[in-house]
Amino acid sequence: MKNRYFLFLFLFILFSIASCHNQSDRVVHRGFYYWKTSFELNQKEKETIAKLNANNLYLRFLDVDWDDVQKAARPISPMKFKDTVSRSINAIPVVYITNKTILNADSLTIKELAGNIIHFVKKQCELQQIHPAEVQIDCDWSGNSRDRYFLLLTELKKHSFMKSKELSATIRMHQIKYQTQTGIPPVDKGLLMCYNMGDLRRYGDHNSIIDQRSIESYLQPLSKYPIKLDIAFPLFSWSVLFRNELYAGLLGKLSSTDLDNKNYFEKQGKTLYKVLNDVNLKGYSFKKGEVIRDESYTISDVLNAAEFCSSRIQNDNIHVVLFHLDSSILNNYQTNEIEKVYSSF
Repeated sequence: MKNRYFLFLFLFILFSIASCHNQSDRVVHRGFYYWKTSFELNQKEKETIAKLNANNLYLRFLDVDWDDVQKAARPISPMKFKDTVSRSINAIPVVYITNKTILNADSLTIKELAGNIIHFVKKQCELQQIHPAEVQIDCDWSGNSRDRYFLLLTELKKHSFMKSKELSATIRMHQIKYQTQTGIPPVDKGLLMCYNMGDLRRYGDHNSIIDQRSIESYLQPLSKYPIKLDIAFPLFSWSVLFRNELYAGLLGKLSSTDLDNKNYFEKQGKTLYKVLNDVNLKGYSFKKGEVIRDESYTISDVLNAAEFCSSRIQNDNIHVVLFHLDSSILNNYQTNEIEKVYSSF
């Protein structure tokens, strides 16, 4: 019995050392998403990239949505470049596609869409003198749309522009937990989005951006996901407005300090605030009885999520990405706080 105990102890220590060794050997590439309709970095954003050595920028090139009138996929708000992308920046083009588009498109439309996406990305890269090693597709696909979405990804990889380039796809947490239903995308690697994990439009006292219990519940199978994964975490926050317990919109300018003003709001639960009287505040007009859900959080919440994922994600050469590069968001954090998120890996 004693020998078995020492054997177990030896194996446990050996496994622990190996785990630590593997994580210490991991190569971490730091980066940000840049999710705007025009590219123009201000001084704060440039300084943040430099201080953190986070020179991988995932640039939102284009949205694609379904036009119900024309019965066709349509480009939405293509990126306008008002600034030159520095040669020190590793730019990764990202194209966001709504699940509605995939659900409505037949196989012929899917193939045409793949060609249109490649044409646009290639043209923009040539104009901006960007030489990407990766192109990313962002889509919250479902079990019903998986076959057509996977066809799109397969068609994208056939184009000569993708030769010697990696094709990646964003992965939501539900696609990790329910991978049997949603499938594994035919890409070189995925990027796990560790945010926007709850139902934004559902009334209730919860945080839809980041929640540790949801992370631990949905990402238990993370170590067994069959393709290589990069990972992204949030820095942004917002408030959600409800009218008669129905979703009424997003509020981007309210702070927790605003909501704690007892002349305007009455706190109900952990995150809900009831409007006491009609009031104009920060450019918004609120009516008595409306409810606002505060979806702010602390850097500790992000660090907890990062530490949970770091020990489970199976990738020794990983991109860690923060959403997103915007001075108004960055001003809420100290540089050393953001540094800790990257250092978790």
